Amino acid sequence: VAVKIAAEVINPETAMTIETDSKYVLELLRNPHKLEDKGFIDTSNAKLIQSTIASLRLRPTQTLLKWVKGHNGHEWNEGADLLAKEAVRKEKASYINLHPPRTLHVTGAKLSTMTQALAYKAI
Repeated sequence: VAVKIAAEVINPETAMTIETDSKYVLELLRNPHKLEDKGFIDTSNAKLIQSTIASLRLRPTQTLLKWVKGHNGHEWNEGADLLAKEAVRKEKASYINLHPPRTLHVTGAKLSTMTQALAYKAI
C-alpha cells in the first residue's frame, strides 16, 4: 500500500526511490510481467498489486527499487514499520482506489502461460 500511495502522492516529475525490507514486494515490482502474463490468477492481493504497478507506470520519471535489511535501525524502514502499526490499529480503514486506468488494466492471461491447473483456479 505504501508504494502505491507514494507513487500517487510524490510529484510525478520527481525521481523516486522505494526502499523496502520486503523481497516479495521487490520481486513483484521488478518483474510485473510474470503476474500480468498469468492475468493475476491465484495472486494474493491481486487488485492492490495491479493497481500499484499501474500507479508506478503512470509516473514519467524513473523509480528505483532498493532492498534494505529490516529491523536493523534503518531510519526510513523503522519509520515505515511504525506507520504500518498505526494503520493496523485504526478503527476505520482508509479508502484506497484499486481501479487502475483502463489503459493500464490487464485482463486475462496469456495463453502461452496458461496451464490446466491455472485455468481451473481461474474458473
